[in-house]
Amino acid sequence: IILNTIDLIKMKYDGNIPPDILNQFLIIDRATSRMTFQLDEVLNFVRHAPLDIKKNSLLEIIHTSLYRIVIPDNVSITLPKNDVEYTCDSRKIEAALSNLVMNSIQAVENNGEIHIRLTEFESEILLEVEDSGPGMSEQTRAKIFDPLFTTKSRGTGLGLATVKNMVDEHHGEIKVSLEPTIFSITLPKNTRFPSSKSMSS
Repeated sequence: IILNTIDLIKMKYDGNIPPDILNQFLIIDRATSRMTFQLDEVLNFVRHAPLDIKKNSLLEIIHTSLYRIVIPDNVSITLPKNDVEYTCDSRKIEAALSNLVMNSIQAVENNGEIHIRLTEFESEILLEVEDSGPGMSEQTRAKIFDPLFTTKSRGTGLGLATVKNMVDEHHGEIKVSLEPTIFSITLPKNTRFPSSKSMSS
């Protein structure tokens, strides 16, 4: 409702929004994006929707995942130049990547670099999200995927737990390494999913 109302107000300006009002719109956009992201974290954790398995472009999934979040001006994101076709539920992989990138943005405190890499091997695919933040302790890494664990004052503690659930649903594995911080998702290429009837080529 908030976002739709703001869009209607913007339409009344017919593209000629005064700078001071535009800045207020940006503040509202970012605040509602954070609210939506946290609500999505909770919903994605508690609901267990069946997988919608189809062949997808992982590079397209990466691009779509970035549209789900607000990227600060002082954060640069390097994307892979290669592409890999992967059979998966694109919505869940998008949500997982959005969460990892948002986690990286918070880690660099809205000012730093994020690198997303995509590597294809004979039997698996590797997705990596690396950030230039200060890193985390070994104690934090040991609990990072536990539900309700968070080091953030406003976090739900469900984001990375949800990411792990989504990766598990694809029979994959997620790990985090330190110095630098790199979240690595390994996805098997020849997984047989129960919902094979939804497969399309």
